[in-house]
Amino acid sequence: ISDRQSQRSVCNSPRQVHMLVFASIALAFAAHPSSYQPLTFFTAPCIGQGISLDFAGEDGRWTYHNLTVGLADIAPTMVAQRDEKAGTYYRLIKSSTMLEGYLHGYEKYGWDYNPDQLAFSSTVNEGEMNPAMITLLAQGDGDDAATQLMAFQFYGLERGQAAGTFKFTLRTYPTFEDSQFESHRTAHSVYDKHQPHFHTLPEAGKTAIVAPPRASATWTTCSLEIYFTPFAIAVTAGSAAAASEIAEEGGDPS
Repeated sequence: ISDRQSQRSVCNSPRQVHMLVFASIALAFAAHPSSYQPLTFFTAPCIGQGISLDFAGEDGRWTYHNLTVGLADIAPTMVAQRDEKAGTYYRLIKSSTMLEGYLHGYEKYGWDYNPDQLAFSSTVNEGEMNPAMITLLAQGDGDDAATQLMAFQFYGLERGQAAGTFKFTLRTYPTFEDSQFESHRTAHSVYDKHQPHFHTLPEAGKTAIVAPPRASATWTTCSLEIYFTPFAIAVTAGSAAAASEIAEEGGDPS
């Protein structure tokens, strides 16, 4: 089954994307191994009634989750941040502009769409990236409550049932391992969309990596973040594991 076909079997639509609840959306695209990989971030805190994450199923390798993001439940403006060796660049972008642009790009190019150019100039064509990595940060009640970090891979996107909402479909590992989390400032393996790693790290005593709940959950304290490498075309690693999954899914490794 191809990734597109798999999307149809798990979600109501082939273009559902579920995003992280405690709104930290993080898109990560890694290129060749290097000592430093620039990243672009889109960040918006949650407001209003919060965001709900719903368990959508599992297939033995992945768990799938749906996240509905309402424009009324995130800040109206996102901070776009590009982290490069030369320094950090900033720009503001309306949340509606970013999400509408992301949906349009996904509908045209699929999950390889590169949303970097919604805020910055880019040397990468719109359809020449890898699927985003999305991080959900969720915090319970109380000022001292620990932040929970849940990492996902972008899988699909469509409009939600209610006006002004966007429904994301995400997939992730049933359990997380330390090897799945990498710093973009140190050399590491080539990004492989069939066996992704994440560019977000916890701080001991402050943030805990947790598996997303296999049920519905809602957080009112939220922050939405999207991050990815904006410059070089991400290359799929030719590992045996990736080749095996491609064969099983009937996908095209290009």
